[in-house]
Amino acid sequence: MKNKSGITLIALVITIIVLIILAGVAISLTLGENGLLTKAKQAKTDYNLAKEKEELELEITNIQIEIMSQENRTATLNDLYARIDKNKYTIELSFDPVATTANVNSTPTYSVVNKIGSMYYFTVDSKLVITDVETRGPKVSYITFSDITWNSGKASITLSTKEQGTIEYKIGETGIYQSGTTISNLSHGDTVYARINNSGEYTEEETKVIYDGTAPEEFTVTTSDVTYKSMKIKTTGTTDNQTGLASYTYVAETGGNIVQEITDQTITEYQITGLTDNTEYVVYMLAYDNAGNVRRSNEVTVKTLENIVYLYKDGVGSELVNLPSTFTGGSLVEKKSNYLVGTYNDNQTNNSSVSAFYMDNINVNQMNHIYVHFYDVSMSGSSTIYASLCTTFNSQYNFPNDCYLIDKVTGITVNNREYLLDLDVSQMSGTFKLFFGGATVNDYSYNYYDPDIGTISFKIDKIYYK
Repeated sequence: MKNKSGITLIALVITIIVLIILAGVAISLTLGENGLLTKAKQAKTDYNLAKEKEELELEITNIQIEIMSQENRTATLNDLYARIDKNKYTIELSFDPVATTANVNSTPTYSVVNKIGSMYYFTVDSKLVITDVETRGPKVSYITFSDITWNSGKASITLSTKEQGTIEYKIGETGIYQSGTTISNLSHGDTVYARINNSGEYTEEETKVIYDGTAPEEFTVTTSDVTYKSMKIKTTGTTDNQTGLASYTYVAETGGNIVQEITDQTITEYQITGLTDNTEYVVYMLAYDNAGNVRRSNEVTVKTLENIVYLYKDGVGSELVNLPSTFTGGSLVEKKSNYLVGTYNDNQTNNSSVSAFYMDNINVNQMNHIYVHFYDVSMSGSSTIYASLCTTFNSQYNFPNDCYLIDKVTGITVNNREYLLDLDVSQMSGTFKLFFGGATVNDYSYNYYDPDIGTISFKIDKIYYK
């Protein structure tokens, strides 16, 4: 006979026990507090939370970009409330506890945003940053609040329900409940509390913040009376059908930087001063309502004038004075455009034939440069048009000793017959005659006139300083 080997009863029991232990471990790893199933559920929860947060951040970012591109300013909670997709989100605003009904300028301090049908409620601060998230169960609502309607700065709202009982409401946390479904004379910032009274049994309070999230109506501006340091901005004005218009702000920018900002104005025309001459500005207005909403006007680009004071301009300004041959005073020359102020040719034989002019009593103490615009310039040979500052003219034949040659135009016809003479008087002081003459010899100190140098013809239409 052969012996047959097999498992003993003790070994069988031990095997079963080991299998039970392994099964318990597997079940614990799968279903326990830190099991695979629990971790999978938590991962799904974390994913949904991150997904909804990212979607809300994208919604906020789009609103911020929209406000910056349309109105060139930073978005606020007001804008978030007004522009968030109400078909996708609910938004509740919270105000500073000290805000009262009379404080129509109360500004929300934060908001709570919920994606409709979601259990996540995100807190958004005044900088539009998500700072917290709360998980809530499904909200049971027994009362329906209608849209807010506005009339002359006051709001109305209607309450309705499908439940049994009577609707009661109060204004503010400390108000007294009363029955009714239509509430009028509400102000921005008020909170309406409502409940259902069913034979002495009450539902939980439901709330609605009365809030104006609509900016004033669109409006335009124009500019006028532009000078080298100021301009007027004017508008026909705008309206706000909710809380009413509060004020205007007038703004001037250059190079993307605000250089003038006049706030809290109720007038529709303002003269902005203190601007820089010959500078391009972008100007616009901001209109604020009593809820803090803002509307930006169109932009107008305008350049200030050069800071020019004309001594003579096409017959407007000081008199040009004819310099007679005796150099002792002068007679008025008729003002007119394109006046011929200097001519000379070889046929002239003495100084008395030279046509030259001066402007009397030019005080250069506050001047740096005097500019003279010549045109229709015709020159030949080595001829010269010169400009000098003189205290007096004391000689018929010699270049006056008290004259200072400031600048000159030499040679043939120049710059398409135009020339701007830059007279640097920054180092001079006192009162002078500004003298324009024809050709002289090279040293400008003797022989005021030389008929052999060449011919000159020129005109002046502008003499000015900055």
